[in-house]
Amino acid sequence: MSDSVLEFRGVSFGYRRTTVLEGFDLTVGGGLTFLVGENGAGKTTTFRLALGALRPRRGSIVRHGSGAPAGRLRQKSDLIGYLPQSFTAPPHMSLHRYLEYIGWLRLMSKHDLVSAVPRALARVGLGDRAADRVATLSGGMFRRLGVAQAILHEPSLVLLDEPTVGLDPQGRVDLRRLMRDLAEDTAVLCSTHLLEDAGATNGTLVALKDGRVVFQGHATEFQTLAATGKPGSTDEGLTPLEAAFLQLMGKS
Repeated sequence: MSDSVLEFRGVSFGYRRTTVLEGFDLTVGGGLTFLVGENGAGKTTTFRLALGALRPRRGSIVRHGSGAPAGRLRQKSDLIGYLPQSFTAPPHMSLHRYLEYIGWLRLMSKHDLVSAVPRALARVGLGDRAADRVATLSGGMFRRLGVAQAILHEPSLVLLDEPTVGLDPQGRVDLRRLMRDLAEDTAVLCSTHLLEDAGATNGTLVALKDGRVVFQGHATEFQTLAATGKPGSTDEGLTPLEAAFLQLMGKS
């Protein structure tokens, strides 16, 4: 995919007297995009604006392909898939029954769910666990179930909020592989504190600072950009991406 699916144009937003985004411009295209920034940089606010849970003070948010503004993306015909960081699911439900319930909430027909549920489970590698209860899943499998509910209705844009946080190394590797697979035919916007996710998945990296985009490009470009400025941090244990991020944020 190469066409943009979501655009923020001059968006400003704040809570009471606190400005979070100011003159915010962001274009999300096809493939895999990572949104990074320090706490309070505006990542969560960006997601909530994209979902229509918040409205900007100024500017516009446009979803391409449908012509619908972000505030109306919750309509049956035009939904974004979303995996929150605090994802939960009833532990007593089977995976199949849980996804049926999610489909019902999204107004999907019983006819569509007959094929949509097994398709979503198969895509995240849980096809053989459909009859198992949610409580039996490992941490990595549970996060993949979260991805399954986000893609159940086959959206053109999927938002993943810190999907790899708390997973063991194998779980992170598996989820990164899943994100790469999804990004082959779906636009994926992932908020993360783990810069190695972007480096390991060959994705686009968008860095936020003070409510604005200060970098948008490939992870290798990000590293090169920082290297052309003042020397980055040489603290032992920092990856090149981490050192580049600290330099861009003015922390090195």
